Amino acid sequence: YRRQRQMCIRDRNYWTHCGLIKINGEKMSKSLGNSLTIRDALKMYNYEVIKYLMFSKHYASDIDILDSDFQLSERHMYYFYSTIKSMENFITSNNGNVKAEVLEDEIPNTIISKFEEVMDDDFNTANGVTVLFDMAKWINSGNYDQTVKDAFEKMLQVFGIVFEEEVLDEDIEKLIEERQAARANKDFATADRIRDELAAQGIKLLDTKEGVRWTRD
Repeated sequence: YRRQRQMCIRDRNYWTHCGLIKINGEKMSKSLGNSLTIRDALKMYNYEVIKYLMFSKHYASDIDILDSDFQLSERHMYYFYSTIKSMENFITSNNGNVKAEVLEDEIPNTIISKFEEVMDDDFNTANGVTVLFDMAKWINSGNYDQTVKDAFEKMLQVFGIVFEEEVLDEDIEKLIEERQAARANKDFATADRIRDELAAQGIKLLDTKEGVRWTRD
């Protein structure tokens, strides 16, 4: 991984082999009709979500992709996005001031060291994702400052994940359109599922005479 990381810094591009790819427990193949290409996946999901899903699996093991994995990845990505937005809002409202106790806290340094350790262990991105959650959980307990925000974003950038609010908003609008189509077709089960999916991401829907409006918690 150290050599790959150096190559990545220079070329910003590298690839790895992976194990057998399965879809819902079955080998992916054209004969079974369960093939899923990157091009097809991009029609349904944001590219950041797809990257995150793949990094949540260890590249050297068989990769079993479940239908629910994409929805779970969307929720996880939104959690990380919300964490960054919370820090940005705090920093802005406090004119960039930081809390002294955060700078003296060894927790972020410990987490970052752990992240480097697992990533140096044969590029173990699956465990790297777990460490990201540890960092986000610690941040959301109220530890907001620019130094911590920069560290968290650098960890995400190792995976090539850079949040774009406009893209996330487009994804939300797409889901709302799908919900409206489902309601028009009296497919209320699908409409309710989409509403619940958005609610899990902190998105509240309001049906008005002018159409659907949405806000973030």
